[in-house]
Amino acid sequence: AEEGDDYEALLKEDAKTLKEHQKRLKAISALSSPGVAPSDSILRKRAEAIRAATRHAWSAYVRLAWGKDEVKPVSSRALDSVFGHAVTMVDALSTLWIMGFKEEFQQAREWLVINLPGRLGKLVKRVSVFETTIRTLGGLLSAYDLSRDNTFLDLSKMLGNRIHSLTNSHGVTPYSFDRGNGGNECNTLADSGTNQLEFRYLARETGDMSWSERSDRFYDTIRSRPSVDGLWPICWENGKGRITMGADGDSFYEYLLKVWLFSGQTEDVLWDMYDRAVTGLEKHMLQKGPDGLTYVQELSWTGEDAPKQVED
Repeated sequence: AEEGDDYEALLKEDAKTLKEHQKRLKAISALSSPGVAPSDSILRKRAEAIRAATRHAWSAYVRLAWGKDEVKPVSSRALDSVFGHAVTMVDALSTLWIMGFKEEFQQAREWLVINLPGRLGKLVKRVSVFETTIRTLGGLLSAYDLSRDNTFLDLSKMLGNRIHSLTNSHGVTPYSFDRGNGGNECNTLADSGTNQLEFRYLARETGDMSWSERSDRFYDTIRSRPSVDGLWPICWENGKGRITMGADGDSFYEYLLKVWLFSGQTEDVLWDMYDRAVTGLEKHMLQKGPDGLTYVQELSWTGEDAPKQVED
């Protein structure tokens, strides 16, 4: 009964905080004047409103779901999803630092130092390697890059070792930590093409190039597979199938540009791959809708003929 009373009290407190937050947002939205450049005063007020929104979200996580993966926004219940390692906390580290919430950042750091190593050791079964890479490894590396606190670099190496061990000699990374496939039942572009940035950063900061050598081999692997005007099917090993800029495909192309930029714009092969993909997108995937707007369509490709747009 006491636990239930505490929960009801938290809900009432959240409702009060939410009303105050909505009031601030309404006041800020009233400051907008279409076509007129905002003054420094208005920009400062907007910035404070954004900081207040961040503080609102973070404080709710601390009260309701501390150490859990997420807090459910409607029921305010804590939830450990498949990750089981406080993924919201890790994902928020860089935001806390940039917003100037150094006390909250330190609070999260202290919890992670004690608890994260054990949680990372239990990353098994159907936990997504892709999501863990971009959210947890990326979150830890961002926290290190901003704070230069070696604690985050050490945690990054710990997690990096787990992911690195899953990547084979061709740079292919599985969907999950149990080496399974995702919903497409294949190795996708996103699975293997969305970790090069993180591992190159680890290689640079540690001086150990072996961090990036294995994942970088995927670029050679994928270039040896059939494509159409720079576009690969998401199940790239099949040499045919669905081509998309949505889930399982988009981040591969996104990382081509990011990794090229990270290289100091020196690796022409990455730029050429990205440039060809954009040209292929414009050639095959664009469609004007009845509303006059331009949409990016998915394609179906047999591996031989020109790809066809997939109608929704």
